[in-house]
Amino acid sequence: MIRTGEKLKPHQMAAFALAIAGMGVIAAHNGQGTSILGVALVLLAAMGWALGNQASREAGRVNMLAYVVWAALFSVRRS
Repeated sequence: MIRTGEKLKPHQMAAFALAIAGMGVIAAHNGQGTSILGVALVLLAAMGWALGNQASREAGRVNMLAYVVWAALFSVRRS
């Protein structure tokens, strides 16, 4: 939001509150199996998704099929 100058909208605040509440419900009902590492990994995955969205937004108008194919190369890993 800082980079693009976007303003926070009320429905985004509601979605954020719902997401935090959902994580709280999961932790409360499954607190014994919840680890700090697990929560950190989920938050890192969310950050990765957000960064990917930002990169695609800043790419501008591109051929989306080619963009997705080339972007998928970054997710390939060796076994």
